Amino acid sequence: MKVIMQNDFSGIAGLAVTTMADPKASVLSVIVRNQFIPVLPYDWLTGEGALKAIRPVKLPMVIGYGFGGIVEQVGRLRDAQ
Repeated sequence: MKVIMQNDFSGIAGLAVTTMADPKASVLSVIVRNQFIPVLPYDWLTGEGALKAIRPVKLPMVIGYGFGGIVEQVGRLRDAQ
């Protein structure tokens, strides 16, 4: 799967599209095939390091706080409705 990876706190220059292994479903997870992933103010403020005091992160990390897509798989301990 393709992801937007934040490698440092240099803002948009620190972002890179990269490929990762597909996630494995667990009993509590939901697998969503994302159609839209906006870069929200929350994402770019994190990318610039402006939220370090309230949201410490370990880099590199996948960004994308918001998304929209199609549910492909639901863990057996989740409600599918």
